[in-house]
Amino acid sequence: MSPADPGAGVGATPFPGIRPDPTVAVMPRLPLRATTHEVDGWAFRVLSTARPAADAPVFVLVHGIGVSHRYLTRLHAELAEYAEVHAVDLPGFAGLPAPKGSPSVPEIAAGLATVLDRIGIRDAILLGHSLGAQRGVEVAAPAPALLPYAGALTPANLLWVLIGCL
Repeated sequence: MSPADPGAGVGATPFPGIRPDPTVAVMPRLPLRATTHEVDGWAFRVLSTARPAADAPVFVLVHGIGVSHRYLTRLHAELAEYAEVHAVDLPGFAGLPAPKGSPSVPEIAAGLATVLDRIGIRDAILLGHSLGAQRGVEVAAPAPALLPYAGALTPANLLWVLIGCL
């Protein structure tokens, strides 16, 4: 793409003739508050947008492997119109230090639960993508007061579930 191309820049696509989705550029304009939390030597980052109304719902977004909160930027921006939203960067992603060894999904989920408790999350809806869905379910299952609802966006084990159904 040339600099004169209106599609160049934030959200630009490498495919000629396809214009970028303008909502990709929305996130930098949101009033984000970023906090970093250490749990058991692991760093978690939470990017939060404020609750637009006292009775607004609360969402927690958890990314999958190989991505960060940026993967969920458009969803965060859409939800922030009517909800408080917290997008979490897990240890080893988005420039955070990689954890020592190979922590299990339940270990990272326990760390995530600690972070959510620290920032005062209660009665929230967790949406996890890929392995973030599995970590989210691990957090929500034992703590229904913390996260009474959890959604899985292309969960990591979906393929195995489908194969098991054949």
